[in-house]
Amino acid sequence: MSPDAPAPPEEDRDAAASRLARELEALPGVRAARVRLGGEREVTEVRIRAAIGAAHAILANAAGHVLRHGGYDFAPEAIRVAAETAAPTPPESASPALPHPRPPGANGRPAAARSRYLVLSDLSVVRSGPRVTCTVRLRRGEALFEGSGEELDSEPGRARAGARAALNAASAAVEGMAFGLEGATTVELFGRRHVALSVEAVAGRRVATLSGMVAVEPVRSIEEAGALAALRAIDRWIAW
Repeated sequence: MSPDAPAPPEEDRDAAASRLARELEALPGVRAARVRLGGEREVTEVRIRAAIGAAHAILANAAGHVLRHGGYDFAPEAIRVAAETAAPTPPESASPALPHPRPPGANGRPAAARSRYLVLSDLSVVRSGPRVTCTVRLRRGEALFEGSGEELDSEPGRARAGARAALNAASAAVEGMAFGLEGATTVELFGRRHVALSVEAVAGRRVATLSGMVAVEPVRSIEEAGALAALRAIDRWIAW
């Protein structure tokens, strides 16, 4: 936007900022949001208070999608996500909790063995008509791998899209292994909804059927639950 473009009236700017904040607060895992506008289509600052357990990187990415969809310009560093508690959040907490390997030295292996595991780094969702496309980025050590999955825009379809995206990224990340989704569904257990799925894993002549399950929570979309369930299913297979 041109620096000479006139700024909108203060009341219009405040109304637009409030509307954007409400849209951000509708995202899973966002407890509160505040938006500041520097011009008609320029966002200068976004502050998000994330619920405990929410993935900060994914929330920042989702907030960026909301702003871009509204036609707003912003710098990536303008979006700041803070934990709901006052305790400082280490960088690694931006990724959803996944099963961790044993501490370094417990089995005689060096700390670098942690790089065998895949961590969900980012997830984005795009809807087009009756279809939903999920794109997942996985981190393994310092490397990033991306995969996508497309399904019908229904609750089971959204879970499958997240799972397929994660498995496609995992197949790219792990040399000599391939993963395919056999099926995914949502189930009610102990008063909570879960994504449960079955994965077929192939490594050379070895074939296995693996399963994973993750709860769908207010801080976690069903696509994210599907992706995490897929990673949970293949976690031990990758580390074997």
